[in-house]
Amino acid sequence: MAEEEVEESGGGGNKMMIMMMAVNIVAVLGVLGFLIMDRGSAREAAVVGGEVVAQGGEAEGAGPPWVMDPLIVNLRVPEGTRYLKVSLEFELSADRYLDLVEKRKGRIKDQVIEFISDLTVDDVVGSDNKQYIKERMLTRLNHSLEAEAGGPVFRRVFFPEFLVQ
Repeated sequence: MAEEEVEESGGGGNKMMIMMMAVNIVAVLGVLGFLIMDRGSAREAAVVGGEVVAQGGEAEGAGPPWVMDPLIVNLRVPEGTRYLKVSLEFELSADRYLDLVEKRKGRIKDQVIEFISDLTVDDVVGSDNKQYIKERMLTRLNHSLEAEAGGPVFRRVFFPEFLVQ
């Protein structure tokens, strides 16, 4: 009788183990499916080949350049004595956006200053942080002008000058 109880409990444990593995496999497949389906709609900018590129642009070739005047912005530090001097050069998604960005130059400059002034020295030092800044800046500026332009205006952003003091 003791042998029968051992055989019965051993068989039930195996069935439970198989059911738990099946549930885990289904859960993992569900999460992977969700990530794959959600992947395209979540990002407005991405890093491609070391450059931050806005997604959803028109053509594959280089777009027209648009250069902002250099900016000097105070960084967020308790002493208020640290600043960033930065020059920005944007690649537009299409020629038709040249007039729009010239008209909205003040708004664009204000948004860049507002974004940078919330950063600390640690936030701006290093190549990973510069990539993050480019990605966030593209997303923020494209979101701001998207309704007016009917799509993303800026494709890439470059820092010809980037000096932290």
